[in-house]
Amino acid sequence: MQPASDIFNKSVSNGSFGLNLGYSKTLKGGHWGGDITGFFDAMDYNFYIPYSMRFTGYTNYTGVAVGPKYCFNPKSDVQFYLALYLKGGYNWGDGFVYKGPNKDEERQTENKSVTAGTTTAFSPVASLTFPVDFGNMGIELGYDSSDYGRGIRKLRSNYYQPINYHSGYLFAGVFFRLGD
Repeated sequence: MQPASDIFNKSVSNGSFGLNLGYSKTLKGGHWGGDITGFFDAMDYNFYIPYSMRFTGYTNYTGVAVGPKYCFNPKSDVQFYLALYLKGGYNWGDGFVYKGPNKDEERQTENKSVTAGTTTAFSPVASLTFPVDFGNMGIELGYDSSDYGRGIRKLRSNYYQPINYHSGYLFAGVFFRLGD
């Protein structure tokens, strides 16, 4: 198997998705605080298999993230934070094999799902936040050590050997948190 594309061509992933909803609390003085956030993340993978076949796999991860945060400018309307989250959750994976002469004419020949169990990870994050009526929202950049290969490593197939894929990732996102 080989990745369906490379870094100079197009992304191996068709697109990944994450959804977080949480609560944020800032301590007196405004510099220190903490967040608790429920999350659902989905990451997909594409690989070519010999004989005009293609594998598409998904790892899904859901759970709770908690962590402290530090604000560098608590008196400003737009605030800059650094945070470190500890994530705990549950993984599962899905894999699909398609066969055909090209992507427009291929047909699905295999569909498998597997549970990948519980896992923990950490995520350092930098964010720009501004207040809204019921909390705060903003943009964030960070790293997540969650192993998104975990869900597809456990898949077994008639068409390919088990995939030995391990992955953390860099991310950029928009968020909304209830609280202050």
